[in-house]
Amino acid sequence: LPIFHIWRLAARGMSNGAIASALGLSECTVRNYMSRIYDKLGVDSWREATAAAWAYGATGNAWSEP
Repeated sequence: LPIFHIWRLAARGMSNGAIASALGLSECTVRNYMSRIYDKLGVDSWREATAAAWAYGATGNAWSEP
């Protein structure tokens, strides 16, 4: 599962639980992916990661393809 989809859904305001349900993953798996996203972006929080997604134009249409 591309990590990008999780980043994009988080940036659109979905919680880890909602992302997990939408993608058929466990919430723990989503948290692990989010941790990797933080590392790749060099950020420390969900807020910074979502701000980066908006800044990079990575939000797209989160509902068109999970």
